[in-house]
Amino acid sequence: IATLMFIISNADNVLNSKDSRKSIELMTSIFEIANIVIQKVPSFTQTFEPLASLFCGQISHVPKDKAYLPLLKIALKFFHFTTNTRMLNFDELLSLEKGINNICGDEPDEEVAEILIDLFLNENEINKPSLVYLYLQSFLHSKKLDDCFLKLINLCSLNLENCFSLHDGEIDLLILKYIDNWRINNEISLPILRHSLQLIEIISSHICSYEIVRKFISLLCPLEGKYFPYYNSQIISSLLLLSLKHSHFPKAFAFPLIDDGQINATVQITNSYFSFFFWILPVSNLYKHKNVLKLAENEIALSFNIYGNLLIFSASSNDFKMNYDIDPKLPIGKWSLISCIFTDDGFFSIYLNTDKVASLNIQRFLFKKQLNVTINVTNTVHDKRKLFPLFGPFAILNSLDKVNIARLYRFGNSRIQVLNNNNNVIAGFVPTISNGSKFSIENLNSVQFHTNL
Repeated sequence: IATLMFIISNADNVLNSKDSRKSIELMTSIFEIANIVIQKVPSFTQTFEPLASLFCGQISHVPKDKAYLPLLKIALKFFHFTTNTRMLNFDELLSLEKGINNICGDEPDEEVAEILIDLFLNENEINKPSLVYLYLQSFLHSKKLDDCFLKLINLCSLNLENCFSLHDGEIDLLILKYIDNWRINNEISLPILRHSLQLIEIISSHICSYEIVRKFISLLCPLEGKYFPYYNSQIISSLLLLSLKHSHFPKAFAFPLIDDGQINATVQITNSYFSFFFWILPVSNLYKHKNVLKLAENEIALSFNIYGNLLIFSASSNDFKMNYDIDPKLPIGKWSLISCIFTDDGFFSIYLNTDKVASLNIQRFLFKKQLNVTINVTNTVHDKRKLFPLFGPFAILNSLDKVNIARLYRFGNSRIQVLNNNNNVIAGFVPTISNGSKFSIENLNSVQFHTNL
């Protein structure tokens, strides 16, 4: 390591030496050794940080020569490790961007694209948004730019927390800057424009700022005071869609499944063959655990847990346990209705929306007199999330059939009163968030659900 660091510290301007071939081979070897060492001993990452600054300082001055491409790729893989402890500053990003443009021209290859994506992405979570800037800038004049926008749209659709990351990294502002330049030079295709606007829409639907609004509205201003760009109608349509989504703040019949927001109740039952349902909205496909609902009596417990958008049913009684994965996975960013029926032949039927997805024999898990209901069981390990899954109306019923399940699903998560007749509801509640912040519970009958929110 000491010998390697001596070479690095005395390698000033090595990429611009007269014997470029040997210089490229030397730097490539150094990065290969560094990557191997860091993978085997991560604590050495900080030791190699000077190599990052050295490379960024020199790469912007290399000539337009694809002979540098193997070095570039191995160096980008090196940044995958070092940016976990030290993020590149803006000047280093600009130098790296210029070096990529010099070496790859307007069309970096697929391997470079995958390495750049790997720099900012970890299991579908964008955790280094400033490196998304490098990704987009590297493909700004490429035919693959549309694929870049589609990739980011997909990442936001799979994990809505990515919207917050892209906003924090000002990627939405960067895209609006692109659109402003395109309307002036009139050189962008409609598919790329539509997808860039679609990405702005999905980000701004979850988080926005005054600067984003101001910049978006400025796109509607005529050029030179009298001309509109040929795609002005596309911008108007996007603005209209955003305005319709945020024109008012109605009650949201939901509450976020935050770490410390339990809801509890004790419910008396007279029959083991009852039914219940709840609404849920996942926000990510990342494998993060949340105990959504637990019904318990003495040693018997039934639970629904969510891992990203995978819902898992579990049952336990003393030393006997069972688990069942609900298939298909729940759609992200959309409400799903989960309905469950204890049948008198000892089976437990689970419905996702209107489709039966499980029929399980749970004779040994039948409740008798009293249910201890816990919704959003407190996590002992807290996640640093910006966005949480949502839990909607919940009810325990004397009976539930396919017809009423279809009615529940058709009316949505704000109209469960359609079932509150003939004393069918044993217990239940509707959570509401008014004006974006005020939380309350509306109990469906005399059984009281309590929360620490």
